Amino acid sequence: MTLFDNAEHNITATATDSDGKSASDSASLTIGTSPPSPFDRTAKHRPIPIGISTGHPDITAGTIGARVTDGAGNVYALSNNHVYADVNAASIGVEVLQPGSIDGGSAPGDVIGTLAAYKPIVTNGTTPNAMDAAIALISGVTLEAATPPDGYGTPSSATVPAEIGMGVQKYGRTTGQTFGVIELINVNVQVCYGTIRGRNCFGPLGLFTDQISISDGSFSAGGDSGSLIVTNDPSANPVGLLFAGSSSRTLANPIAPILAEFGVTITGTP
Repeated sequence: MTLFDNAEHNITATATDSDGKSASDSASLTIGTSPPSPFDRTAKHRPIPIGISTGHPDITAGTIGARVTDGAGNVYALSNNHVYADVNAASIGVEVLQPGSIDGGSAPGDVIGTLAAYKPIVTNGTTPNAMDAAIALISGVTLEAATPPDGYGTPSSATVPAEIGMGVQKYGRTTGQTFGVIELINVNVQVCYGTIRGRNCFGPLGLFTDQISISDGSFSAGGDSGSLIVTNDPSANPVGLLFAGSSSRTLANPIAPILAEFGVTITGTP
């Protein structure tokens, strides 16, 4: 066996038949061992895959969870209220960006559409909320249905309910593709949308009921909010929408009520 260094090499092959006649041909071959560059989830991309940086101009950045459509064929990006509506502060029609502002996104060059709808979050800490969700109407750009090549691909259009012990995965702006296990369902939890000092929340506090808890703490990080959580199998059935987390767990809204709220379906495999 001949070993070649990393470089461009010219290789010649010669064949000889039984009468002694021969012919040869040559070709160049480039050998390299450098791995492919990882996909930059914080950069501007057109067309736009799901799972990358996005946001309202006044927030840092979250994640495009999924491409969804309504009965009229309109295309929307699905993410969180706190990603696209700035925790109820935004007006319908406000521009949304890709990438998010912390990643260099700004108007008008990085505008991908406008806030179309969001479910308001009650932030008194006692009134139950079901979801932290919003959709942005896409205009002038192409939003794809799949993650970048280093993700799970295209989710299914068929959702499934969460079950304890179910293996799940997600692809998000900060941590990319990660894998976890659903540890609890029907969780009631308070989420601070302000500043946490010690055990106290200074600012909006939302109570969420019937939520999904995923272990462990490495499943997500800040900026992954809005990621679609799907089953950890080739079907990639949507299970939830990531909206909060800590050093020990990630929290998700069940996905089916979100789609029903906005009257949309996920663009995915049948």
